[in-house]
Amino acid sequence: MKKILTILTSFNLIAVSGGLTLSVISCDDKTNDVNQLNYVEGKNDSDLISLLKDSEKIIIASESGTLNVNKNNKLGEEYIIPSESFNEFILFWKLDIEGVLFISNFDTGENYLSDDFKALFTELKDLNGTEIVDLNEEEKVYTYYFTSIFGYKGDTSFDINITKVISKVTIINEKSSVLSDCSKIYSKTINI
Repeated sequence: MKKILTILTSFNLIAVSGGLTLSVISCDDKTNDVNQLNYVEGKNDSDLISLLKDSEKIIIASESGTLNVNKNNKLGEEYIIPSESFNEFILFWKLDIEGVLFISNFDTGENYLSDDFKALFTELKDLNGTEIVDLNEEEKVYTYYFTSIFGYKGDTSFDINITKVISKVTIINEKSSVLSDCSKIYSKTINI
């Protein structure tokens, strides 16, 4: 779990070299704006489930760290609230993301969407995990895409969500402010 915290906290800490004076994050759940994820030809729910069970390719901020499916093909744990050690990250950045975050690419720095995960869905093919735009010497805009899983223990299905977070970081006189906005942009119900 320490590995996932280190990875996730690095995305904003690299931008903030001075003291953090303001951190505001607004998250929207506009169901009209949420698009359905679609599998590429030849891929299906079982391919995603296999990926989510692979601890070498996925870290879920849950007790087990991967997708927990019991012998009855039901969720073996809840994916509603992140594990206790991950709560500090969520509370600090005031993220209001449905379900439990997971990282599918923890060895490539800031790109949190791995090729394995992106290869499953047509909408994610050209989506970069991180985009940085320099507005000027003092301001940068960071765009991140986080993935989350939402489901109740004992259910035979769960939801996968993609949330877009845009953070504007301003650094003046070694003091930093962060103003962020996040919105769920993709979702898909997965049947076990």
